[in-house]
Amino acid sequence: MSGTLVLDWAVLAVSLYNTILLLWLGLTVLLNAKRKSWGVWLAGGGLLLGAAFFISHTAILGRGLQAVGRGMNFWWHVGMGAVIVSPLLWYVVMLWYAGYWDSPPSSLRRRQRSWFPLTASLSILLVGMLLFVYPLPSFGQVTTLDLSAAPSIAEIPVLLLVYPGYILLCIGLSLDALRQTASRYAAAGREIDDRARRRARPW
Repeated sequence: MSGTLVLDWAVLAVSLYNTILLLWLGLTVLLNAKRKSWGVWLAGGGLLLGAAFFISHTAILGRGLQAVGRGMNFWWHVGMGAVIVSPLLWYVVMLWYAGYWDSPPSSLRRRQRSWFPLTASLSILLVGMLLFVYPLPSFGQVTTLDLSAAPSIAEIPVLLLVYPGYILLCIGLSLDALRQTASRYAAAGREIDDRARRRARPW
């Protein structure tokens, strides 16, 4: 790592803390939900996927950035898989929470009808590239900044060209779904908030 004991310890501690926190949150959602609809399973699974990313992150930091080999390549690819899938899971959970699949069709569904398939297609493309085209250099190549092994356009890896647009779509469309949810629940008044607080208080 950096060679500074306090800095290395702090980075490893934060990574391990995030691992434990996301694992705890994912298990809490899955084990305590009264009605386990597919959206609840997806939300809990997304949190556990975030924990998987930080497990790989902690494993890489624990072994040190100078340690290269098959084990490090495994953790590197596990982490990158989670980084690709997690934004789409978050977007789908936000759509579920905002009532995208409810009947009758909402204005949110009309507004995002073409965006959702595009975002899902980009996610499938990125995962397919990760599994079959091998767009990522090995961990050893990354530590030496040798990105020549990855498929590239104008010497820029394809993954680095596609991923920023994909992540911006997931974040922006999720925020749009939350804006729709906020207006929907504002019309329902404070009753929903009070009921949620009463249910959450024992926990």
